[in-house]
Amino acid sequence: MSSISSAALYAGEAIATGPKGEIANAALIEQTRRLEKRLYRSGPSIWTAVGHGMSNAILIDAPEGMLVVDTGEGLEEAQEHIDAFAGALTKPVRAVLYSHSHYAHGTPSWQARQKEPLEIWGHASMARIMTDTATEVGPAYTRRARVQFSYYLPDDGPDAMPNQGIGLTFFHRDRPTTRRHVPPDHIVHEECTVRIAGTTVHFVPAPSDSDDTVIIHLPEHDAVVNNHLWPALFNIYTLRGEAYRDPLGLIDGLDRIRGMDPEHLVGAHGPPISGRARVREALADYRDSIQFLWDQTVRGINAGLPMEEIVARVRLPKHLAESPWVRPHYGEAAFHVRAIHTGVLGWFDMDCARLHPLPPDEEARRMLAGFGGAQAMYAQAVEAADQGEWSWAIQLATYLMRADEGDASARSLKARALRGLAQATPAANTRSVCLTEARTLEGGPDPMVASAWRANRFQVMNAPPPRFVRALRVQLDPERAAHADVALQVRFTDRDAVCALHIKCGVARFIDGPLEGAALHLDTTLAAWADLYTGRRSLAQAAADGDARAVPGVTEVAAFFEYFDHVRVA
Repeated sequence: MSSISSAALYAGEAIATGPKGEIANAALIEQTRRLEKRLYRSGPSIWTAVGHGMSNAILIDAPEGMLVVDTGEGLEEAQEHIDAFAGALTKPVRAVLYSHSHYAHGTPSWQARQKEPLEIWGHASMARIMTDTATEVGPAYTRRARVQFSYYLPDDGPDAMPNQGIGLTFFHRDRPTTRRHVPPDHIVHEECTVRIAGTTVHFVPAPSDSDDTVIIHLPEHDAVVNNHLWPALFNIYTLRGEAYRDPLGLIDGLDRIRGMDPEHLVGAHGPPISGRARVREALADYRDSIQFLWDQTVRGINAGLPMEEIVARVRLPKHLAESPWVRPHYGEAAFHVRAIHTGVLGWFDMDCARLHPLPPDEEARRMLAGFGGAQAMYAQAVEAADQGEWSWAIQLATYLMRADEGDASARSLKARALRGLAQATPAANTRSVCLTEARTLEGGPDPMVASAWRANRFQVMNAPPPRFVRALRVQLDPERAAHADVALQVRFTDRDAVCALHIKCGVARFIDGPLEGAALHLDTTLAAWADLYTGRRSLAQAAADGDARAVPGVTEVAAFFEYFDHVRVA
């Protein structure tokens, strides 16, 4: 292994101006052509609608009706899919098959056009995974997803996004996105083969970017629908943050698809691939890129190298780096190496300097002193930016800002360096997060404080009733609750469910069931609880409407929620 200096980051990358006026890596601009709106046909019986959002929708013509795979981000996107498929929709749709939970929110649009009920097929873990990202980690996940997917960036001009790497766009400013998930009524617990609408469907649970992913093998169509091979290097780590994505599981899934040896490989993202030789080549390059990153990261670990040294050394071999299937247009290999290290061994890499580092502000003050003062550090930061050493310029400017938060010159310099890095990177995720921070430094909205977080009412309604009560634990303010000793029992009168929270000296203990001796009681319908949790109704309003009962009274129960960050029911 030989290391590469961070000064060489993105060296030689061509920068161009795209059709929206965006100044970006030329290869990322070119990626837009693969992701633009288009209806593809794979053989005589499969259509793929690309370019309506982050994901595709797939239509399959079976002997006894049509099958739909994935329904997008919401009702409006699903309707766009329906319109795109209009010429191919020659039979009634019999079933919706979910490849995973990320793009399963537009199903009611398909149901509305049908006279007969649809079969809905999906993995057994879908409900749990969807709820997990909306509860305890909901505030962080929502805010970081907005940054990763360019919520705060303009639609045109130098800072516009060419695309999102594996999809054309995520947030639609020209129309609403109404998310309405319909849970599956046919549950895939394990590998199975079934007949749906007169065709054979072979489901293979296989984790990808979500543990509820299933490979959908259609042997009579000589095709596989998958969420494993994307039109860019797979994101082992995503900058918005998620649970560890185990590369070994992904490799197993890709190898299962290779064993099916399909003529057509249809994906949740990007154009389908047809031709057995092309499919084999794409699958081989893709699985080898993932294995290479895992193997070489572990090799570095076993050699005793610090994590950042492994990051500096691991580079895909030339034949993979140049493969059209493995371009880094979504995430970057450096991020994935860090994720693998953390997933395999955790954050500690045997460098004891990481055990108790100085707090960032104190480190910054001492670094400035070591450089000979702010003026000397600023000069070096400017020199780094002038040389295109964006990462070093960003690091030095960050020290300057931590030492003096009001240093306008440092803020401007950091914004310049972030924009330079964003324009050079081939990765959409990197571009989006760097441009968002640059614009924040220049006076734009700060994603961390731009809006108060509220859970989506639909998420609360579709979770097990006690789930969002349990999620309150991580919103407890320990200072406000330092001397509290009070318990609230919540009974869901229309769902036969009861649970409780006991706040005891700065800790909120969740009880899945009744709590004898609880001083406070809230009897409520799930719908009323969803309104309370999301701020649509006050407790007084819900009680007046007959949908909630508070004991000993509304004032006392409402006061209980004052101990928490986001939920206010008064």
